[in-house]
Amino acid sequence: MTNQEQKEKLQKALLKCAVGYTAVDEIMEYVHDKYDDKMLTKTKMTYREIPPQLAAIKMLLEESNGGSHDLTEEQLQKEKVRLLKLLDSICKEKDEQKP
Repeated sequence: MTNQEQKEKLQKALLKCAVGYTAVDEIMEYVHDKYDDKMLTKTKMTYREIPPQLAAIKMLLEESNGGSHDLTEEQLQKEKVRLLKLLDSICKEKDEQKP
């Protein structure tokens, strides 16, 4: 994996943490039959909503501002609106994808 590919992978992971996501857990139950072989008896899928993480949002804001920590009130407000729209669109996509 090249340095650029690693950077893109980290950027995607950071964005995912910044906007929140749905985690899917799959629980499988097995029993042993009379020959002591495992048999799958039940599969359960659970969905957990992982909320946005403030630290990831802060890192993205700093990155988009060229690393500067000093944002004006107007810049903060614009970024807040942008992130809320992004979060809303991602939530709508997740709702459409749920079974």
